[in-house]
Amino acid sequence: MVANPIQELDERITQVALRIITFAIYLAIVENLVTRAPLSLILSNSAVVIMLTALATTHKKWRTNKLIIKWLFIVFCFVILPLVWFTSKGAFGAQPVYMAAFIILCALVLDQVWATILSVATMCIVALLMLLEHFNLIVFMEVDLPQELIFSNLIHYIIVYIMLLGIGITFKKNYISFQEEHYRLSVFDDLTRLNNRRYLIESISQLVSETRRHHESFSVLFIDIDHFKLVNDIEGHMVGDEVLIMLGKLINDGLREYDIAGRYGGDEFMILLPHTKVEDASVIAKRISTNFNQSIKAITEQPISLSIGVVASDDKTSEEIIKAADKAMYSKKKG
Repeated sequence: MVANPIQELDERITQVALRIITFAIYLAIVENLVTRAPLSLILSNSAVVIMLTALATTHKKWRTNKLIIKWLFIVFCFVILPLVWFTSKGAFGAQPVYMAAFIILCALVLDQVWATILSVATMCIVALLMLLEHFNLIVFMEVDLPQELIFSNLIHYIIVYIMLLGIGITFKKNYISFQEEHYRLSVFDDLTRLNNRRYLIESISQLVSETRRHHESFSVLFIDIDHFKLVNDIEGHMVGDEVLIMLGKLINDGLREYDIAGRYGGDEFMILLPHTKVEDASVIAKRISTNFNQSIKAITEQPISLSIGVVASDDKTSEEIIKAADKAMYSKKKG
């Protein structure tokens, strides 16, 4: 099965986020132990850590059993959350802050509908508990002196801020990596390991702008494999692919650091040669043709060769350069 890059990105971010959240709540448990919090609060937080650890270590498996995960989150939202709240200091404790972690977890793990439902439900439950506390309809743990409460909450705030920062950095890093890989695949030809038509066109436009700015010129080689259809028709497309791969490697091995090569389409290739005069480009074209004629004998006995058009950019536009290179290539083909 072909890997889905978006799904892989989602799984990477989710796995790291689960570990960060798990570690954050683990630190909260340590803080509870140090400050001698009630056993019920420590046990409830421990239950959350166990759940998150299970999710983090088996995240690929639970992706296929969404029903269990959905009910696990429902139980947490409507059962564990109120229990944790009632065994804490209510709005004066750190529990409201940790609800942000649960909402983030919903967004990462659940589908959009259930993530929205449980996130809204969590916010409503927290708001309701705060209102009940405000009107003295429910009584929570005895609140510490303000000085002691500030120190305790400060620790929890730092834990949560670090957790959110870690998730944010992880998301940004993986998203940038995904964008870069997505762009690379969009301008890359898998068969020949060269750039593709899109990248060539972008590169020509960029070179035209740069050379005009510096009053310079560059050369272009337009390469076509003569009688390539014979190979596909007689020996099959597998052999045809071998020819393309060989030519791609031959071109790539002969590139200078600043040269740009790519597969323009089918059996057509293009090489952009910055800071290169037409005379020097013609020498490069001849070398490529000679090396191809020597290497092709090991792949096929069909009478195939290369036609290579050579043109200078001069003051042409990118479209004019491509047309001129194509025309020069066909002139070589006709003899």
